[in-house]
Amino acid sequence: MSERARILFVSQESPWAHGSGGQHRSRLLFDALQQIGPVDVLLLDEGEKDAVDTGGRPEILARLTWSESKLAVDKQARNRFINGWCAANLDWNDYALVVGRPVRVMSKIAWPRNLRSMVDCDDIVYHLVPKTEGLAARAWAAMRARIRTWQIGLAIRRCDHAFFASRRDRFLFDARRSSLLPNVVRCGAIPAEPAHAPARVLCVGTMWYPPNRHGIESFLDQCWPAIAAQVPGLVLRIVGAASVEERGRWEAVDRVEAPGHVPDLRAEYGRALFTVAPIYYGSGSCIKFLESGSFGRVCVTTPFVASAYGDDFRDGESTLVARDAREMVRKCVMIAGDARTRDEIAQRARSIVAERYTIERFEDTVCDAAKRLLVRDGLRIATTAR
Repeated sequence: MSERARILFVSQESPWAHGSGGQHRSRLLFDALQQIGPVDVLLLDEGEKDAVDTGGRPEILARLTWSESKLAVDKQARNRFINGWCAANLDWNDYALVVGRPVRVMSKIAWPRNLRSMVDCDDIVYHLVPKTEGLAARAWAAMRARIRTWQIGLAIRRCDHAFFASRRDRFLFDARRSSLLPNVVRCGAIPAEPAHAPARVLCVGTMWYPPNRHGIESFLDQCWPAIAAQVPGLVLRIVGAASVEERGRWEAVDRVEAPGHVPDLRAEYGRALFTVAPIYYGSGSCIKFLESGSFGRVCVTTPFVASAYGDDFRDGESTLVARDAREMVRKCVMIAGDARTRDEIAQRARSIVAERYTIERFEDTVCDAAKRLLVRDGLRIATTAR
């Protein structure tokens, strides 16, 4: 093995794709790993059948799709098809380190015991929503969630090191060989607030992701009618991938726009007075919360989102935290009509993002963890200059 250790990066999303928070994080990890050594990429995703496709780039070894029965008990179990492909096409001796994200994708691989491994636990789904509000349905969902959490914990412990996007997840899985690796965004120029266009509140997210979809639907049902009644002319704009049916249902509500995916998020933030992140469960940290701060916009959010960032963002100082629907209404109405408070909170949020949630800090955390593992194996690692 040369000084520049070769790395296999196993990912569900391509580092060269753009749009979702997962794609953004895959790119950040790929860039960080390249500072240590050459990186090969293996893309894995669940599909309707087992299949192999080319990746379309020289760095991508292949794009594998596996089919999994809906009756499968362990969603973290290793996959025979994937490991058959690896046995036929990979020489594990070429690699000093295997890194994967998310956990479910990494868990499909059976890498050699002597190969160092790291897993990114930013997108772990351990909360399950009951199909009905009945007591039996809630109990069944809770039991499945406990089983899922246990299975995820076993998959994480297979790896030499784990990254967690939030303190909450790190505490839940009690991973001692781990690092806190929050989501990060790049701060650009702050867009000016709209002068003559209709006042807007913005909600951004990939809406096929259940926590995002359930959150915005709860907001539409429990909060938006009261907000719209108290702030005449205010428009709710829901931006992010969603089905045509869902978007049509949302736009049937008075003063709601749901264009789906848009090419220019900066323009969306520029037209918004403030943002909302009504997320009540999930994992990791809500990257759109940071993104709102980076664009100089106040985010009205929930205790679930705020808790992922510890004490970095404080209610009333650098964000607004609503503990229930009534408080969400009150704080949205207040911030919509108070330009001075809106600007003060937004400026503090942006300063925190710019100082603490940087790409440089992300890369340093990844490189430090990787170097500690590889140095144990006698490799001399010198990261490349940024």
